[in-house]
Amino acid sequence: MKGAAGTCIIPDKDQIDLSDHNLTGVPSNLPQNTQYLELSFNSISTLTSEGLASLSALCIFKMTNCGLTSILPTAFQGNPRLEELDLSFNALSTIPEIQRLPKLRILDLSENLYESFTLGQSFQNLQSLSSISLGGPRISHLGKRDLKPLTSSPLPNLTDDLRNVGKLQHLTFENSWYSSSDLSQAFVHIIQSPLQTLSFRNCSYNVFPIRALSTLKELIIKKNKLESLYRVAEYTHLLTHLEILDLSFNPIKLPDHKKVNWPAHLGNLSLSGNLLGNALFDHLSPHFVSLNLTQTDITSLNTDALHHMKDLRQLSLGSNAIRDLPPDLTLPALEELHVDRNSIDTLKPETFRGLPNLKKFNGGHNPFACDCNLYWFVHDFNKTLLVDWPAAYKCYSPAQLTGTPLKDFDPGKVVCNPLIMFGICFPVVLFVLVSFGVVFHFMDGVWYVKMLWIWLRVKQRSRNKYRRLASSTFNYHAFISYSEKDAEWVQSELVHQLEAADFHLCIHERDFVPGEWVIDNIINCVESSYKTVFVLSRSFVQSEWCNYELFFAQHRAIDTQEDSLLFVLLEPIPPDLLSRKFQRLRYFLRQQTYLQWPDEEPKRRLFWSSLTAMLRTADRSVVLRQVAEDIADLCHNVTEEAEHT
Repeated sequence: MKGAAGTCIIPDKDQIDLSDHNLTGVPSNLPQNTQYLELSFNSISTLTSEGLASLSALCIFKMTNCGLTSILPTAFQGNPRLEELDLSFNALSTIPEIQRLPKLRILDLSENLYESFTLGQSFQNLQSLSSISLGGPRISHLGKRDLKPLTSSPLPNLTDDLRNVGKLQHLTFENSWYSSSDLSQAFVHIIQSPLQTLSFRNCSYNVFPIRALSTLKELIIKKNKLESLYRVAEYTHLLTHLEILDLSFNPIKLPDHKKVNWPAHLGNLSLSGNLLGNALFDHLSPHFVSLNLTQTDITSLNTDALHHMKDLRQLSLGSNAIRDLPPDLTLPALEELHVDRNSIDTLKPETFRGLPNLKKFNGGHNPFACDCNLYWFVHDFNKTLLVDWPAAYKCYSPAQLTGTPLKDFDPGKVVCNPLIMFGICFPVVLFVLVSFGVVFHFMDGVWYVKMLWIWLRVKQRSRNKYRRLASSTFNYHAFISYSEKDAEWVQSELVHQLEAADFHLCIHERDFVPGEWVIDNIINCVESSYKTVFVLSRSFVQSEWCNYELFFAQHRAIDTQEDSLLFVLLEPIPPDLLSRKFQRLRYFLRQQTYLQWPDEEPKRRLFWSSLTAMLRTADRSVVLRQVAEDIADLCHNVTEEAEHT
């Protein structure tokens, strides 16, 4: 049990800490002006006045976890100024007599091996005692007169004989079990006291241990067996000044069909160690100022419930299974946020925009994914707000960065800043596009794209081309492809001569079907003609439609594997006038015989003879024979005319 605590103000030079020094007794050479002495975690089984007798100025003495089994009554006779004495976590089998300590205010004898709270008569002389801690693993009951020697001290006992309890403020029951009757007797005497803190730790209570204490501000019921959160909340309405409630590590369950109703005066609640899950958020009060939900099996945050907590200043969510912090988290008054030891792999800047007053953030020991999403946190977040930075913040993924401290993660500002990346990439992409556009323009890219699209249409039309062409009959002997600027020559010379020789010609001005797409008309005429005659001139190579006609005729010649192309060179064409898209035309003019329109009249008869012969058959041998015969006839006629003249 603990009463009101007091402290000594001691300069550093008068403080000595010999903890964990393998001591077996109190050293005899300690400075006489020592005011603070700690000998914890040594091996001192018996405490005598030796070594302490000369420390008349000693104010605080701590000797915990030393295996202490006995204390002589005269151990502290040379320490009249001692105010705080801590002998907890030892092996005392009985509560020792404490003599000649008139100023002792704080005494801690908890976690020892005594089996009862029976106090010796020497405790009657502790007139200044305001805080005492008692308890241990072997305590099982509280006797009516166990604490009677405290009657004259500021911290009274809890027996039914005690009446003067006006100064009792802090009371702790720990590691012991008390019956309800024992507690009832105790609270009969303290219900009128100014008790402010009451603690039940590991006492196996399964019911709320108190009903009404008008001055109680803090209630701790930790590691007990409380189950109904709804009933506990009901009882807190009776404690009208209660501000702090700790229900850690109880097997508490949430109500199925009721909502827990907390009093408005309760500001601090701890439910850590209770596996309540996400449904817990539906049973919280908007009046909470501090909320401890550590180790409560939470996997995600209910932002709708948290938004109502406008006064929440401290939120502990450590040791859960939370995967991320929502970007719409809005807690304007929050000063502390603990989300350590969860499953959070990244932290979003949007989350912290809703926490304008954050002063402490604990996000350590999470499986952080070290990528650009975390770059802002590593380089821009205010590290003075972080708990355990940088030791508790390490990369979990990717595998090559596992274990790397976040402070060493630096992928580069250029890589992770979209604006900088855009500023670099945009000019590069723009330069590439402009360069490509220039090359595309000078390489006649538009024409090639159009031709590709048209070629795909031709391929679609020619899916069954071989069977269709094999069984087809031609409507024309030849399709004439020429430029509009050469139309006069075509009409007056070419068409006139060939149609006079009974050739059926296809001319776009006359035979194209009105209303149909020009490309379809060209394809139909090429496929319906036995031959295609190209009238080559400077105007021809500058005409886009002539280029299309050449393309389709070439495609048809490849499909049918026939020599169906005839070229008539109307005028010489300079090589520099033929662009790259006329590479096939260059090839044809190099590989195939073409007819050139002669300027001399006598040679024109040979021209027409050759052209008509080539239109009659696709067999080169027949063509050559017919040409030879025509040439022979022509030579004979020329000879006769010469003789006549």
